[in-house]
Amino acid sequence: MKKLFVLVLMLFVSVGVFADTKNNSLYIGVEAGSYKYEEPHMDYPISDKGDKIGVSLEWVGRSILEASGLVDSEDNSFATFEARYVTGKTDYKGYVAYFNPEGGIDHADPVEVKGVEDWYLEGRITVGQVYNFMDIGEFWPYIGFGYRRLVNNTEKNDSEAGYKRISQYFYVPIGFRLGRNFDSGFKIYLIGEFDWLIHGEQASHIGDLISQMYPGVETNYVYNYQRKGWGARVSVKAEVPITQQTGIFVEPYFRMWKIQNSGLGEGDVNTYDDHYEYWYNIPFIEPFNVTKEVGIKAGFYF
Repeated sequence: MKKLFVLVLMLFVSVGVFADTKNNSLYIGVEAGSYKYEEPHMDYPISDKGDKIGVSLEWVGRSILEASGLVDSEDNSFATFEARYVTGKTDYKGYVAYFNPEGGIDHADPVEVKGVEDWYLEGRITVGQVYNFMDIGEFWPYIGFGYRRLVNNTEKNDSEAGYKRISQYFYVPIGFRLGRNFDSGFKIYLIGEFDWLIHGEQASHIGDLISQMYPGVETNYVYNYQRKGWGARVSVKAEVPITQQTGIFVEPYFRMWKIQNSGLGEGDVNTYDDHYEYWYNIPFIEPFNVTKEVGIKAGFYF
């Protein structure tokens, strides 16, 4: 409920900022699809996959410059605000590593954990310009800013082998909508997007592994920062009118992320007698990983 409240609050703030904008549209939808996360290049590959469901809110405002008073007329600018909450149970396949005192992995045992609690929350703002062509379609290029926060907690299912992981991405979406309008009011859009990762942060609750490598050292989260990576998404959105202002929409989608190896870990550690230090270059990295989602979203617009 707390996450849903945040979604609704963010939406109201966005709509309130552009309350006087003409040609506003609000989309409320549900989505369902498959989710797969992999670390394929490791000596001991890891995967986490399952089905997920979610809710989404999207606000689209037209003629933003005119509404703000910056221009008087003939304004084809637009802005969007999107918020999404997705959750589900995933099945984790990986390994439990055992470290030797000299450093490095002594051996690793395979482990499977089913029904892992996994969810993410995403918010985005974009701005752009609408271009009409041949009176039959529209081209909407845009750029914006996005934030994605994912929480995966295998520790709740396996307290010995599992751990909590919090993943955060800050990124710049760059994309387009290519639309076709029909006389009946039916609309169809092809949406394509490239997502440029500007900062990624992984917080892993792996204090037990740190204690194996450094006896007597305690820590909570180890943080890894990611500088290189990208995402992409493609969807086809069909809108069917019910009245002049309302209707239903259906949107099959594909989303993905490819994130390169992070830097070495950092974090606060307790070395002895409650003496805390901040350590750099803790020998853990967040490895190259790939996330893929395929599904369909549907709902109402007004």
